[in-house]
Amino acid sequence: MQKEAVLWFDEALRQAETEKERSAVDTSIKQTVDALLLQRDSNELLRLCRTDERYWRALRLYLYETDENLRWPAIEAVAELMARWWR
Repeated sequence: MQKEAVLWFDEALRQAETEKERSAVDTSIKQTVDALLLQRDSNELLRLCRTDERYWRALRLYLYETDENLRWPAIEAVAELMARWWR
């Protein structure tokens, strides 16, 4: 029972943090990230993420997107960014 409570709390905390980040993301940044994901322009998106943390924050939110046309390009972009950072 205690383990279930901890798991529930962790999930609730993650959701609260996600909602907090979502509300903190500027609409114009979200629109830019949205357009770049739909165009699959990962080079420009990664350039923006490296220069402005707000784009990275917006990109991470798309990992939880229900629309697969946005979620999968976000997953690919994050994977590519992580690969570049870890080289």
